[in-house]
Amino acid sequence: MSQMNKLMAAIVESSSEAIISVTGKGNIKTWNKGAENIFGYSASEILEKHVGSLVDQDKKNDLGNLLETIQTDSHTTNLETIQRTKSGNLIPLSMNISPVFDEDNHYIGASIIARDLTESKEYFRLAQMESKFRAIIESAPDAMVIVNESGEIVIVNAQTEKLFKIDREDILGKTVEVLIPDRFKKSHVKDRSGYTKNPHVRMMGSGQELYARKSDGTEFPVEISLSPIDTEDGRLISAAIRDLTERIQLTNRATELEELSQQLKRKNVELDQFNSIAAHDLREPLRVIRGFGELLKESLGENLSEEEKQYFGFIDGAASRMQMLIDDL
Repeated sequence: MSQMNKLMAAIVESSSEAIISVTGKGNIKTWNKGAENIFGYSASEILEKHVGSLVDQDKKNDLGNLLETIQTDSHTTNLETIQRTKSGNLIPLSMNISPVFDEDNHYIGASIIARDLTESKEYFRLAQMESKFRAIIESAPDAMVIVNESGEIVIVNAQTEKLFKIDREDILGKTVEVLIPDRFKKSHVKDRSGYTKNPHVRMMGSGQELYARKSDGTEFPVEISLSPIDTEDGRLISAAIRDLTERIQLTNRATELEELSQQLKRKNVELDQFNSIAAHDLREPLRVIRGFGELLKESLGENLSEEEKQYFGFIDGAASRMQMLIDDL
């Protein structure tokens, strides 16, 4: 074997990809170390067997058709398939199949380079999951701030930028204390350290008034929900932050209205008491006026002139109207 052939054989044997050659009938003629690692078969177990034995049952026709096609088509063909290894595990494969022709351009077989797609597909799956996760975070109605165990901000959403009036690029990589008023930073570092030792879903600072700080230094009351997230790169802490300014304003307004309502109730009670007293105090002199008027009218008897009778009518009418007013109190 020439030096060049030895070099080529060494390259093929050391490749991490499966490099296989098959005859025109599809029987395996060569089998490198990469093929052994991927498929699990040693060369002595697989040589001279049909290449279809390497493909899962429902993909055999696809491979057979490709081997027939490349006999008349000199182009290299790619096939993604599912392979059952010697151990019985199914793995995704990318097969690069090229025809081999002799000096007279007669088809004599094919070379197959197979690549295990398990890691790349897993990477793609993880990338898709991360993309969905970021989309969910991005569309959340609350400000979402995700930090690592060192408290460094690794992910924020659009609502965070809006709430804190800040560009995410200005806070990514910084500790979360950048979003906290100065007077709370020292205690927050201690609380954060304690939470990372015993992480669980909970509201932050239960029973306490919490405040955050905008980029312009403005402070505002917040409600924060904490959740741990375990990843391959370590644990993350998710904080959902909600501005309580409007809620507190509404609560304060409701309290003010309740106080006004209680004041009105007290005034109504006082007014009822006043009306009762006033009605009693007014009825008494009115009874005296009407009583003495009746006595005076009876004592004069038939000596009353028409004009005097009219005066007594005025007194009685006025007293009746006054009685109606008192009754309406």
